Amino acid sequence: MSKSPEKKPVLTVWYGKMPETNGRNNWTAVLRGNGADFTLDRSEYPHRVRYAADTVRHILGELPEQPFILDYDADEQTPCHLCGGSGELEGKPCWGLNFRGTTHPNHENLAK
Repeated sequence: MSKSPEKKPVLTVWYGKMPETNGRNNWTAVLRGNGADFTLDRSEYPHRVRYAADTVRHILGELPEQPFILDYDADEQTPCHLCGGSGELEGKPCWGLNFRGTTHPNHENLAK
């Protein structure tokens, strides 16, 4: 009996929208291969997830150049998790920090 060559696992990256129960969508990047899936990133901001997906594509050899984060959306910011980016919370200045992204626009005033 001849021995058949072993198949190497093929890895690929899937990127797309996945629905949430609240009717909104999250953008998701998933590493797929050999019957297994691994979530790389998930966010409401598509460019952030696309950067993560393209970084792994570069590692896998699918993209020749390493992605640069600012090429994706340099101006995209996550609003403060306390006030939604308004700068006010219950009629007072909000000094909350957003631990998932940039700091609140009023963060410079914390040191004063």
